[in-house]
Amino acid sequence: MSPSCPISTRRVDSNMVRIISFQVAIFTVILLFTQESIFALVLLFDFFMRTIRRPNLSPFYLVATLYCQDGVLLLNFVMNHQKDLQCILDW
Repeated sequence: MSPSCPISTRRVDSNMVRIISFQVAIFTVILLFTQESIFALVLLFDFFMRTIRRPNLSPFYLVATLYCQDGVLLLNFVMNHQKDLQCILDW
């Protein structure tokens, strides 16, 4: 884990940061294309929860914790077993 900010000693998992920022980017693009207010509300709620320092209530944080386990992405499992999964899918 690397420091999240040069002036802070708090350490964060960089994979979690990447996943959360990807989710924010996806929701922003969807909001721009659809103009649906639900996407804006989700973004505002997420930002509000992180602003009041309650990231465990942030929907994007909750989704990111599903993908991360002890700092290791579960996606690595899929990438490491890609040949096995391809055999199953071709079956």
